[in-house]
Amino acid sequence: MAEGAVEVRQLRRMFKGRRKSPDVTALDGVELVISAGGGPGPLGPNGAGQTTLCKILSPVLLPTSGQASVGGHHVVRE
Repeated sequence: MAEGAVEVRQLRRMFKGRRKSPDVTALDGVELVISAGGGPGPLGPNGAGQTTLCKILSPVLLPTSGQASVGGHHVVRE
């Protein structure tokens, strides 16, 4: 991954549907690079995946696929 404070590559997060409900895709192919000192936050309509992205970067949730790092630390491995 390149040099950025926050980097997200092809991030995907799926949630299993309950009972007969279909699976839900919260994030699908998200790409994001925020430089050190940058300050944009995730914006979008309700249900667009902002909270899911923040939880993956925290890391409260694990991504279904893709890569994410914060400050050079991979959110899954470290």
